Amino acid sequence: MPEIQYLNSYMAKLIDFRLYSCVMLVSLLCGCTNPANMAQPGSATHNKAQALNQAEKFKKLAGKEHTDKAVNYRLRAAEQLVAAGQYEQATQLMAQNNKRVLNSENTAYKNIILAQIALERRDPKTAQAQLAAIWTPLQLPEYLRVRFYTARSNAYLLSNEHSEAIQERVFLAKNLKTANEQRTNNAVIWDILNQTSTGTLQNMLKPNTRDTYNGWVSFALINKQFDSNPAQKMQALAEWKETYPDHPAIAFVQDSDFGNMPTTTNAPVQIAQQQTFVKSHKPYSGRSIDVPRKIALLLPLQGNHATAGQAVRDGFLAAYYAQPDNTNKPKVQVYDTTQFSHVADAYNAAVSEGAEFIVGPLIKEDVEALNKQVRPSIPVLALNSSEDGARDNVFQFGLSPEMEARAVADRAWREGNRNALLIAPKSAWGQRVQNAFTKRWNELGGIILGTQQIAAQANINKEVQQLLAIDASESRVRYLKSLGLKFNYVAHRRQDPDMIFIATNAALARQVKPLLNFYYAAKVPTYACSSVFNGRVNPSIDQDLNGIKFCDMPWLLDYSVRATKAYQAVASNYQRGEQTARLYALGLDAYRVAANIDRLTRLPDAGVTGMTGKLSLDEDQNVQRKLIWASFRKGIPYPDGDQL
Repeated sequence: MPEIQYLNSYMAKLIDFRLYSCVMLVSLLCGCTNPANMAQPGSATHNKAQALNQAEKFKKLAGKEHTDKAVNYRLRAAEQLVAAGQYEQATQLMAQNNKRVLNSENTAYKNIILAQIALERRDPKTAQAQLAAIWTPLQLPEYLRVRFYTARSNAYLLSNEHSEAIQERVFLAKNLKTANEQRTNNAVIWDILNQTSTGTLQNMLKPNTRDTYNGWVSFALINKQFDSNPAQKMQALAEWKETYPDHPAIAFVQDSDFGNMPTTTNAPVQIAQQQTFVKSHKPYSGRSIDVPRKIALLLPLQGNHATAGQAVRDGFLAAYYAQPDNTNKPKVQVYDTTQFSHVADAYNAAVSEGAEFIVGPLIKEDVEALNKQVRPSIPVLALNSSEDGARDNVFQFGLSPEMEARAVADRAWREGNRNALLIAPKSAWGQRVQNAFTKRWNELGGIILGTQQIAAQANINKEVQQLLAIDASESRVRYLKSLGLKFNYVAHRRQDPDMIFIATNAALARQVKPLLNFYYAAKVPTYACSSVFNGRVNPSIDQDLNGIKFCDMPWLLDYSVRATKAYQAVASNYQRGEQTARLYALGLDAYRVAANIDRLTRLPDAGVTGMTGKLSLDEDQNVQRKLIWASFRKGIPYPDGDQL
């Protein structure tokens, strides 16, 4: 059936935005009368045009019918309009069916489309109410069951009801026919579980039950609880597999995690061989790399960058000593790059002394120099990025502001925002963040309405007025009054933006956000990257940041991390919230990447849970970090779904 065949391509788009919006899922599905001719998802503009074209085709078909078939065609056309973002037009088109008494199938279809519209408008309660009107989903035709369970899962997800969202995905799996559809749905489930804290997962478990749902939750718990202890994790997964021998989650584990236990013949193929979901980056597809027996750590331990280098070193060694498996631990040797004339000399010294894997250098100039001076014979994990990108045998891992800017764009987009204003410092760093956000926002199909670069010692009040067009409003008033007109006047801001990105440090953001509030933009969703949080909870000075959503690393934001053995093993060596805390966390995860390089290169989408984020490897050999989100309330950053 065409509706089922288009599921996988549209689900791929859903996972990219992680909202899993059912509108996006079903809109392309229902419109393809011939799946062989269905265009591949491209730009947002292309997909919108395609949806509108399908809507017109269905409306023409409806005009040729006078039965329930005409009603169904109009509903299909309305669904395509929803996919194109034309919600009012979709509602008006469905209203044409009010002259007829709808049969049960078309009534359910209409309820599902209304739920889709509510989800696009970030209104899960209305979506749930529409879906609740469908009493017997099992009696729906197959194409509507797929839409129903997808929509209900998304409604629960928007309400942060992860347990129910997972359960609906389990129901959905029973209605998917192809292996590709099943793999895509499994990837959605796994992504939701990866965003769920350990404490929430424990509460999600159902007692004395061994169903598919409990298998997913217990699998996620094992991966979170024992991620820093491979031996215990292997044992726990082996026991889990005995309980769930044919569970779909097996696809997310490499054989070595089961102690080389043979997988069941009915289990899905390994995820490295699967076509997985579409992201802003594609997964790594290069050669696999074995865990090294000796690691060389190249860092500047003296001079201008000594503080940064020492923080990374301390984090790296803390993670090393926290690993309990002494038999399989690699040896580690530290090299101070300031003691060598060229960074290439440090690299050559490490190789000559038996290193099988290099971590470092840390400074951007050193990474650039190493790329130009050396063709590495062993893998290198550079802790910064090169303008030319990674080379053969070189991987890049760092605290990139560009990565965070792209994460902000993705988050704002899947929360339904399309028209953005951007505030950034007038600096090289500010330009990098602005460029990365703008590029990603344009890729998604969004519009940058205006950008304000704030220079040092600038009149910030005037800058914000210009961005919100307050000055233009006041200029019009002055002109009208010069004509002798008398009237009362209240300033107005521009009404077209639906989000604002404050790409600044905390000090500047504390000045900008109150001005946005003052100039009538308090209710416009405001986003930032980690630079808005200095790493230490300080409600007395951060009250002015209230309402800002921002992304940062679990080491600073995920309070459930404190309960993990991994955190407790290393936190005593370093105080959270210090200026170099993020660099310390980078060192922690640099060791995690080196020690798990076999997993990351063999199963790049499965990833590794780290203190700087969920780590995965992309096709350009960059370590991607999936960050967590928080919002300032009463001067305190509260992580999404968790409280202090």
